[in-house]
Amino acid sequence: MASTNESINNNLLTATTLEMLALFRNNPNIIDTAEGLAKRLGTTKEKIDFDIINLVNLGVLKTKYVGKTPILYVDKKRAEEIDTVSRRTLFTGRIQLIG
Repeated sequence: MASTNESINNNLLTATTLEMLALFRNNPNIIDTAEGLAKRLGTTKEKIDFDIINLVNLGVLKTKYVGKTPILYVDKKRAEEIDTVSRRTLFTGRIQLIG
């Protein structure tokens, strides 16, 4: 697996991605559907699909199925690594923030 710095630099972080990181940082035991996460963030599933894929690719979000319904939950250790590095690199301006 790529280093945390390489992972962040290879993925564009949107404001919504950062909001999702903050949501999981403040509520690390959330287990929800994409629709549920969107509702918590005050948006729609369609508007956060890119961010969910981004966080799954970074290893922050994991998926399990309850029947046919995908349920998302956070890998707490990986989320902490990404959150720490993203805040540090945002502060120093070394990653590209879009959206």
